[in-house]
Amino acid sequence: MQITSFGCGPDAYVVDEAMEVLQRAGKTATVLKVDDVSNVGSLRLRIRSLVESLRQRQQRVGARQLEVRLQKPFGEEDRHRTILMPWFGDAYSPYLPVLFKLGGYKAVNLPPSDAETPGYGLRYSNNEICYPATLIVGDFMKAMASGKYRPEDVAFGITQTGGQCRATNYMSLVKRALAQAGYADVPVISVATSELNEQPGFEIAWGKMMKPILRTMVYADVLAVLYNTSRVREKRKGHALELFHEYTELGLELLEAGRTKGMRALLARAADDFRAAIHLKELPRVGIVGEIFVKYNSFANRGLVDWICEHGMEPVVPALAEFFLEGFASRVVRAQDRIDRKGLGTMLTPAVETYVFSIIRGMEKAVASYPYYRPIGRPSHEASLARPIINLNAQFGEGWLIPAAFARFAQEGVNSVVCMQPFGCIANHIIAKGVEKRVRDMYPELNILFLDLDSGVSDVNFFNRLHFLMEVAKSGVAEVAG
Repeated sequence: MQITSFGCGPDAYVVDEAMEVLQRAGKTATVLKVDDVSNVGSLRLRIRSLVESLRQRQQRVGARQLEVRLQKPFGEEDRHRTILMPWFGDAYSPYLPVLFKLGGYKAVNLPPSDAETPGYGLRYSNNEICYPATLIVGDFMKAMASGKYRPEDVAFGITQTGGQCRATNYMSLVKRALAQAGYADVPVISVATSELNEQPGFEIAWGKMMKPILRTMVYADVLAVLYNTSRVREKRKGHALELFHEYTELGLELLEAGRTKGMRALLARAADDFRAAIHLKELPRVGIVGEIFVKYNSFANRGLVDWICEHGMEPVVPALAEFFLEGFASRVVRAQDRIDRKGLGTMLTPAVETYVFSIIRGMEKAVASYPYYRPIGRPSHEASLARPIINLNAQFGEGWLIPAAFARFAQEGVNSVVCMQPFGCIANHIIAKGVEKRVRDMYPELNILFLDLDSGVSDVNFFNRLHFLMEVAKSGVAEVAG
């Protein structure tokens, strides 16, 4: 018998593993979820049922131990396999296969999630895991069920950052789902700079790849801002989307040719074209923050950015680069507070940050003529915004980036904010919903809407709540105009 707390995120993984261990040994597994509800009748009923079943159960001698299912690691002999990647976001996923090709591997993006994806995910994983994991597992299982891919020719790849978050366990979750479905021979790789998974056949020369990755990420971030701010101001309907696709393809050509330095000049052209395609007008703005996957994945967030634009408002989405570069500030904080040792790497961190942002700011200068561009936040500055709200050692989930985003939105006059997290995402509930009172005390003008997302969320309720936020955002602009 295992007793867990209702809503305890890690238990969604621990329970599955414990039950599998017991089932392999022919034992009965019973899980009791406990919360503050005073009615314990259901718990007593389950315990009585367990006791009665044990009484009636005949003693079995020499029960056969079931074999442990181990997922095949990605070895040198697997380098020929095509790595299947889940669709992350329209602004970023197109570049991944080309980056893998530059690293010496063949990769393809799976199609974006659809209405069938959650069903596949729930079938092969615990229904209490976070929503992004349900979608990722669902897309993998749907791909194998389609018959398009042979198990001996493919591997699955996911990005992992590690740390105090359930996302750290996505790797084991995907492996378990594949094994259950009979695909234990399909390797799973972790695309990370740290060693989070046994994968001797997958090695990326990160030193060689860092500049192309950085320039590509900045290019995608800048292009996303140009598109999101112009689509709601375009003179001809659909023109902004045409430009977005055009410059995505041009960026891919430069990346494949190994000429990412040319992306700066390409952004200058893009800025001029987007500038010529729009009306200059002030619009109500809505900030979007939250867990990284639901923030950028249009299926996971119910097409939130599209909805905002369709209602005549400008979506303000923080750059993806901010998520991956926050480590510059976090590393220094951990050393200052003696959580980590202060070594040479820590001492060089500010200098490395300055160098990285010299590249970023150089690319951003190319879009200086575009009036609605919002620059990528520098980690040290973003951390200074978050420091009065939360301890900067709160680095699980999106960590202090969400409080920092609240503060920056308030300073920039973006007073309507949507904060999204998967249902049961304890990390983001702590560093987002948990700091709500503090944020409202410091920035009373902010109107923050917290939305939980999973496969069972009602679209009617989801968009009804957004309508209230929309009215507040539009009334704020009307007051300023008046």
